[in-house]
Amino acid sequence: MEQITEFITNHLVLSTLFVVLSGLLIRSMLTDLKQGGTSLEASGATLMLNRENAVMLDIRTAADFSEGHVINAINIPFSEFDRRTADLEKLRDRPVIVCCKTGTSASQSVASLKKLGFEKTYRLKGGIEGWKQSNLPLAT
Repeated sequence: MEQITEFITNHLVLSTLFVVLSGLLIRSMLTDLKQGGTSLEASGATLMLNRENAVMLDIRTAADFSEGHVINAINIPFSEFDRRTADLEKLRDRPVIVCCKTGTSASQSVASLKKLGFEKTYRLKGGIEGWKQSNLPLAT
């Protein structure tokens, strides 16, 4: 115990940085769980779409969707989401990956899907912008 105390006092900046970074990591993990569960990188989403018959649910506006979207994605804009949840009932047994423009607003839709009993729900990390950065194709 004395060695730990000595290390902390001798390396105060390093110790403080460790505590701060650990706290941020824990906060990030808790936020993911609270806001909508698991996020998927574009590569993981691609595997899930191809191997597990997952569905990409795009919650961007119809105008943004028409400019480019993941192939075979379903568009239900966020503003219409609560009114159109019945359209999703047929997808209840399939994994659903929710995407938005940058990956920040998909969490609310994922939380809504979980409340409706959807068990396999994910967020596309980075949204469509992340998809583009991964050089993956978009349909128009």
